[in-house]
Amino acid sequence: MKPISIIVPVYNVEPYLRRCVDSILVQTFTDFELILVDDGSPDDCPAICDEYAEKDRRVRVIHKKNGGLSSARNAGMAVAEGKYILFCDSDDYVSPEWCQQLFKQIEKAPNAWVCCDIERTGEFDSYHFEGFTGLPTEQKMYYQIYLMGLSAYVWNKIYSVEKIQEHSISFDESGPIFEDVDFNLKYLQYCDSCIFVPQKLYAYVQRQGSIMHKYEPDWFAMHLRPFYDRIEFIGKENLQAYCDIWLYQFLNLFSNAFDKRNPASWFEKIAYNQRMLSSKEFQFCLRHASGKNENPIMLQILKTRCYLLYWLFGKAVSIRNKK
Repeated sequence: MKPISIIVPVYNVEPYLRRCVDSILVQTFTDFELILVDDGSPDDCPAICDEYAEKDRRVRVIHKKNGGLSSARNAGMAVAEGKYILFCDSDDYVSPEWCQQLFKQIEKAPNAWVCCDIERTGEFDSYHFEGFTGLPTEQKMYYQIYLMGLSAYVWNKIYSVEKIQEHSISFDESGPIFEDVDFNLKYLQYCDSCIFVPQKLYAYVQRQGSIMHKYEPDWFAMHLRPFYDRIEFIGKENLQAYCDIWLYQFLNLFSNAFDKRNPASWFEKIAYNQRMLSSKEFQFCLRHASGKNENPIMLQILKTRCYLLYWLFGKAVSIRNKK
């Protein structure tokens, strides 16, 4: 058994794949297997994967029909032979110390949830990430972890294969978003601490065309199941703060309807956002959120359940601010 299995799902990332794989193969920790899961990629990625497998015996390749990110990760986990698992997205890259640092920590504390800091880079520089500086080492708090965004990714963490197999933990293949949070919250139930490695060992490349930055006609519907799934982990004492987070999320979704890639008419866009505003989930957040981070006038308008009025007020504020 290898100490570590590294799983990389691969789909339509030809310009980025070599950088990703090369960064893994030069790790200071060398005793690992690298599983490249070709998820039916239509470009030259399958050939590139095979090329690496021929050059380095640590590399294994799975070619499968396209099933999405979660499906590819699950396929990799099904054949992984390591004691621990690391995930890396194929358009990202890692520090040479990535494996070494995470492995060292989980070996010292096998029941810990071990994660490292990340560096955001790429086409969305305004989202530059400064790090999880506020999380105390060895702290088991579902809500604090969720609030700080630590559960949002799997690729800056190391996971015990024994825990994954014993508790049948896998990625939800029913939707294209929030699969990482779902996986982490399941896994966290069987951890007794959280260890944070402050070094930025993982480079998260944000780019046009990635799942989190592509246009989807109904992002709101995709958010509903995760919204309900998280509540059971949060607890009543954190409900207000939880609703603050989701109110912010829902408000951001208003802009999705007006994405330039949306072919709908202006009236259809207004109607879509009106349905979202009138939904029981949105109204639940409005009732229970503190609203401390939102414009108080805008909040009062939202409570009228009239999106057009909200849109008109937003336009007026925007015009005034430009003067």
